[in-house]
Amino acid sequence: MAKTLQPWFYFQPLEEFRREIDDLFSRFAGGRGWHATIHQALPPVESFLEGSEYVIRLDVPGIDPKDIDVTVMNDVATVRGSREHHEKQEDLDFIHCEVSHGDFERTVNLPQGIRMEDVKAAYNHGVLELRMPAPKETTRRKIPIQIETTKANNS
Repeated sequence: MAKTLQPWFYFQPLEEFRREIDDLFSRFAGGRGWHATIHQALPPVESFLEGSEYVIRLDVPGIDPKDIDVTVMNDVATVRGSREHHEKQEDLDFIHCEVSHGDFERTVNLPQGIRMEDVKAAYNHGVLELRMPAPKETTRRKIPIQIETTKANNS
């Protein structure tokens, strides 16, 4: 019988080792998973231009807006907050948990020219939204791509 060639995956032994280490730490973390114990609960961020406004959105479901702090300094917006464990959660024997708890801090670089006093924050259905007038210099320009052709060397 002919054997089928199998592609060799260079990182497979390392991936198996990582999985074994994750399982080991998961057991020490009470089944909550290694990743849930070591990384901060970082909410995803998106920023975009909408008309004449610069908008930043952060997904922060389950976090009370009173537990969120927004600051703007030197063209950087910083959002700090905390997602606390519920009292009943401590007694649960988790099988799988991807929800992170604890403090988080996200920073977003703002375009130059944003005035701190013009930044407005609103919270709606678990989404924190920062809006501010976009500086006039913040415009889009399409950059044409030059296609270079090389001549074949006929030597």
